[in-house]
Amino acid sequence: MLLYWLILQAIEFLQRTTYVFIKNTCSPISACDSKVVQVVISQVGFLVAAFLVTSSFLMLSKLVELNALTLIERERFMQQLYAANLDLKRQLRIYKKDNQGIVEAPLESAINILQELSHAQMEEGLKEQVLFLVDVLSSDKLMQPDLYQNTEDTDVHDWLKDMLLSSEDQPQAREEVEDSLEIIVPKVEWNLQQVDHKLFELLEKSLDADFDIFNLETVTNGHALYYFSLHIFHKFEFGPKLKINAETFTTWISHIESNYRHSNAYHNSTHAADVAQMMLYFVTKPKLMSHLSIEELMSCLIAGIIHDYMHPGVNNAYLVATSNPLALRYNDVAVLENFHSASFFELLAAEKNMDIFASLSNDQRKNCRELIIGMVLATDMTGHFDWIGKFKARMAGTGLNFDNKQDKKLCLNLSIKAADINNATKSRQMCLQWTEMVMEEFFRQGDEEKSRGLPISPFMNRETTDIPKCQIGFIDFIVVPLYEAYAMFMGDELSVQLQNLQANKAYWKMCAEDPSKQVRMPVFTVDRSLHPPGITKSVSRNRSLNRAMTSRSPSEKERRKSREQSIKIPSTLITVTSELDVTTPPLGNTHPNLPSSSSRPNGFSAKLPTIAAESADQLSDHPHHKKLFTHLEPLQSNAPMPNSPTLGSSWRKLDPIRKDDKSP
Repeated sequence: MLLYWLILQAIEFLQRTTYVFIKNTCSPISACDSKVVQVVISQVGFLVAAFLVTSSFLMLSKLVELNALTLIERERFMQQLYAANLDLKRQLRIYKKDNQGIVEAPLESAINILQELSHAQMEEGLKEQVLFLVDVLSSDKLMQPDLYQNTEDTDVHDWLKDMLLSSEDQPQAREEVEDSLEIIVPKVEWNLQQVDHKLFELLEKSLDADFDIFNLETVTNGHALYYFSLHIFHKFEFGPKLKINAETFTTWISHIESNYRHSNAYHNSTHAADVAQMMLYFVTKPKLMSHLSIEELMSCLIAGIIHDYMHPGVNNAYLVATSNPLALRYNDVAVLENFHSASFFELLAAEKNMDIFASLSNDQRKNCRELIIGMVLATDMTGHFDWIGKFKARMAGTGLNFDNKQDKKLCLNLSIKAADINNATKSRQMCLQWTEMVMEEFFRQGDEEKSRGLPISPFMNRETTDIPKCQIGFIDFIVVPLYEAYAMFMGDELSVQLQNLQANKAYWKMCAEDPSKQVRMPVFTVDRSLHPPGITKSVSRNRSLNRAMTSRSPSEKERRKSREQSIKIPSTLITVTSELDVTTPPLGNTHPNLPSSSSRPNGFSAKLPTIAAESADQLSDHPHHKKLFTHLEPLQSNAPMPNSPTLGSSWRKLDPIRKDDKSP
């Protein structure tokens, strides 16, 4: 505005000056000439004004150009300075590595790069995102989701936090409880009973997606884990390929099955057999099996078998809250998972006749041990989303490389996790049966917590728990994320499971809306007392599980008391259709370790129960029955079993906590 006013003043001054000059230097002029003079003066003023305006704009543009060049040069100098600073930092890190042996992890490198990038000139929104990435990568909850992001149900939140978060995330006051309870682990000695062709028909379908483990339990009188394990052992020829003695494996699996607590509603040998079956279903698919060695395949079977070995029927949170000796022993971290795997390997070390790894090379044994421990520990739910996040990140990147040992372990760990929580992926009938079993075990823990004056864990209150709500939360937050991640690798191999998952979720939603449509079933049980004449039950006490036993009804206490004495099974419980002399084994198979009549030890029966003739004829077409029966024949005698009371003193060595041990 000032410049515009000055230009106007200059034009007016020039016009006056020109008019005065013409008037003083020229003779008197006419009116017409006067108008011409005025026009000339106006034109001169316009030209002068145009010249001044043009000059002003030229000077202004030059000034702007000089200022812009100065700013550009300054920015270039700042960039050079920043680049030099980055270069100095890199050189400093290289110097530290060379002189101090510092190894920088890839995650640390990524954080450093992002931190350096955050100091660069960038948009404010982009800078906030970079800082957010730095904060996330620097935290210890990289794979932990926000449990509150998808639902407002506080009951589900509390249950998920109780199950998924570690004791560090959920500090609890511990209560000293009187050491008054002991876990009684029954060690049942049994042998081959009369089983018909249904057993082998079932075993032939044992690697199907919809395999019914309850049917196998019924046919075998509660010994599905034993028969399934032997079937897989012979089907994949673990014995000859790994030089594992079949009798050693038979002794071992008999002991493992008998030391699962059958009084547990859920964590019993039925669950172990189900997880082992699903684990084998997953790992025998071409996408995975082609990358596994024979010992790795056997490790998958063993991990499924022992993943809940000697489970007390309560969860880790309960053991931690009650300062159980197991929680003290394993520092509140994956208490039961550490206990299961440690107990298994302690058994192999203490009982040489059960060491199924005895024939393996040191490298094979080390590899099997590493895989089994990793898979069992992966079943700890506190690391659930960590495993899912790692797997999804790997699949979203370059994919799994099975030449990389860590990638193989990651895939196997996710496989056993999918097998461990596969209940909701079963058909409706089996899903409902598993639901009744797991909820009953929840309620028993809730009853025990109530009797001890502890807060009852979420969804473990027998009187107030909404079962459909519990199952919907479990499916939405636990099962679906895992199976969706696993399907990124397995693809169509999980189509049956994913379809069942959606169908079962729809059923539970329907029950939540209309409770009258919910179907309740009795908890699955099977009579495990049917054994051939002369076979006895014995009892093994595991003191390491003190205070971990759930409450029992009076009738259960009476049964528990009766187990403390040797019980002879009445012969009336078994019907033997025929008897054969020991020199003529059933089905014409003679086991090399079966003693002759002249060399039998005391107590060895001269007669053996055998299969019904009709069933034997029907079994002749099954390719694995000969191998299976060959190694079951020693169990058909009344010879002392490997897990007989004579092992009592040896088994006491395995107790992590003994009465004469003053350590926690």
